[in-house]
Amino acid sequence: MVVTPLMWKSLDNFTIYFGYMWPCPFEWDRKNQKFQFTPFSKKLIPWVGALISASMVSLLCILLVLGQIYGRIFLPIVPLILSVMNVLFATFVSFEFATLFYTQHFAIGFNFLKGMEAEMTEGTISTNREKSPPKFDMLGTALNNIVLTYSTFPFTLIGFGLYAELDPVFLTLEHFPSSPHPLISTSAWKYILLLPLRILVNTPSAMQTSRILALAICTCAVALHLILGVISALNRSPISLNLARARLNLTHYTHLNVIMAMFYDTFSCGLALTLSAGFVICVGFNFVTIKLYRIIPMPLFAFYPMGAVLVSVVIAVVLPIVIEVYESSKPLGEKWELQLASSVKMEEVKWIRKRIRSIRPLKVFAGLFGTNFFFLEMATKGSYYASIVDYTISALLSINI
Repeated sequence: MVVTPLMWKSLDNFTIYFGYMWPCPFEWDRKNQKFQFTPFSKKLIPWVGALISASMVSLLCILLVLGQIYGRIFLPIVPLILSVMNVLFATFVSFEFATLFYTQHFAIGFNFLKGMEAEMTEGTISTNREKSPPKFDMLGTALNNIVLTYSTFPFTLIGFGLYAELDPVFLTLEHFPSSPHPLISTSAWKYILLLPLRILVNTPSAMQTSRILALAICTCAVALHLILGVISALNRSPISLNLARARLNLTHYTHLNVIMAMFYDTFSCGLALTLSAGFVICVGFNFVTIKLYRIIPMPLFAFYPMGAVLVSVVIAVVLPIVIEVYESSKPLGEKWELQLASSVKMEEVKWIRKRIRSIRPLKVFAGLFGTNFFFLEMATKGSYYASIVDYTISALLSINI
């Protein structure tokens, strides 16, 4: 399993589609084909402003949801669903903020992993391409479509939200306090002063959220495929031929463990947020699609089945790759130990066998703030999908609208 040209193209397309945005701490360098980290400086002032805007939108959405829960306001079903959805997407704003502190190690590890994978698979990739005809790259196509879709969200969704007066700024002024604010009750102020304010607050937030979602999906998919490429190369490299090969394989595996340690913060937090938000969004969007098709007007309703499909595609893209890291690295130790059984150099083999027995499978954890919730294995996939189906059915049977 290797990184295909279409997967690399998704990162290049990400740079093109989001090239109009301001500098961010973690970016893909299209020219040098590597990630680069930008420490905090004057260049990141627009990025800080976008995060402040995103935080304001998140707080307004939380205020609306809490006001509805505690009975201070009464929101119709459409604004309420949009507010809850915005709160869920706001969780990824914290991931964007975390890029300033955690992605420096990730960028270094990714660039080193890219070189190591290219070195280990240099001879085998060309041989495999000569033997097998080119196949349709479904994952690469999906990643490019995800980047294209997320790049259009800031303009389509914000434009519709402003036109339909469903953005958080307008809803807050409309419902807090109980009577509408003069800015929205007076037509002149509504369009002269309030409309630029709504655009200024909502647009940077949507742009930043769409950017981090597209970048996180493509980066994780490519990084995990690089790891799987190294594991596949180690699987194809027998260590029974000579002990130098055994030492080299163990060194590569040690490098891979160090890289996984550098990826730990990014992977664990990203997976925890993605799986949690994906679970809630899938259940919520499925409920809206099946139950509320007669209540929500059509231009807005079309977003929910599309969103449910898009989130399902994202989960279907990322989850199997993460699981494969553990499943493919688990039999490596036993395989190498069996290959050493036929060696005649018992003294050297004894030392290498001890090193082989000390290695552990590579695990990708989901957790927050250094606390691991679980690691992803084959059983996780079935449990996750079963939970989505169970809670969707429970919501459909429990809530009458």
